[in-house]
Amino acid sequence: MDTNNNDAFKYGVLTPFGLMPCTKDYKDFINLDRWYSHMTSLNDFLVSMFDYDGFPESVDEKFIEYYLRSNGSVAFLSPADINPDLPDELIVIRGSHTGNIGNYGLGKEYLGSNDNENVGSLRAEIGKTCAIGYNNSVMSPDVDVPYYADTLKEIEKSIRFNIRFARLAPILKASTSLSKEALEELLNNIDDGNMVNIITSNIVKEMLNEESNAVEPIHLTNVDDNRYIQYLTKAYEDLLRIFHTKYGQAEQGSGKLAQQSVDEVNGSASASFVIALDELKQRQKMVEWVNDMYGARFNFHGSVKFSPAWDMEYQRYINRIDATVSLEASEDTSENASEDASEDTSEDASEDASEKEGE
Repeated sequence: MDTNNNDAFKYGVLTPFGLMPCTKDYKDFINLDRWYSHMTSLNDFLVSMFDYDGFPESVDEKFIEYYLRSNGSVAFLSPADINPDLPDELIVIRGSHTGNIGNYGLGKEYLGSNDNENVGSLRAEIGKTCAIGYNNSVMSPDVDVPYYADTLKEIEKSIRFNIRFARLAPILKASTSLSKEALEELLNNIDDGNMVNIITSNIVKEMLNEESNAVEPIHLTNVDDNRYIQYLTKAYEDLLRIFHTKYGQAEQGSGKLAQQSVDEVNGSASASFVIALDELKQRQKMVEWVNDMYGARFNFHGSVKFSPAWDMEYQRYINRIDATVSLEASEDTSENASEDASEDTSEDASEDASEKEGE
């Protein structure tokens, strides 16, 4: 297929979020496709961190998380409270603070949309006609996802080029058209599995190098460079592990690096849950606010918790910490008992010595 003449390649990549622009160059398409692929997988990883439950059908729970991570904040409201002609149902929208500024520089209103043309933009007063929530304590979207997606794409590109230029692809020299045809026939015969091939002596003379008496090819590639692919693969895995660890999935690498102690492993797990627990706290505050404002009105009680993968990792982390604390307490008890026994023995020995001196 001639990708340069195909409209799908000329104008962009069709995604669930619209058409991503792309030049007619096939290489640009591949770069954009790989970037979007990593953006999708990294966002899918993050969006799957929490499970929501109990919200009315009008709230699409997957968009709560998608809006939080892509925008940094969301608002829950009923469009009817803004415009009586709109439906009286609870929805979630993304937007930003607006209106009069409060004590800490944030607007007291929220302006946003849920991308529904029939609803349009909605402007609500925070705490009166909407409840809001944040992705994290700094009210920021996950701005590092594009960076990781781009870096992973670049590593993949390096692997692809390394594979291409590490192929065994000799270029044979032919001084005349006859020797060229003879070489092509010989190579085809070898591909077909012919054990014996015969050519005339004059053709052999044209092909052979006078000094080495051999057919010497030109090499634009180097098969030995294949060994570098393992380092690129390791870099790819390390970058993914850094990303996963940052958001609560503390992976322990399989590379031949320095051995980690138990304390280092526990420390890595502790660091990995800093962001995850902060994000859980912000979502719990948001859900509590939404329940207080709209639970009785729309007859629901929403909840949010870690999804099974994160909950299992968190429980494993808690168990490791509890085991470490128990071990330290046991060691302290043993040390204290040993010290007490040593002091008692010393006192008894001192008393015996005193008694003997008195006698």
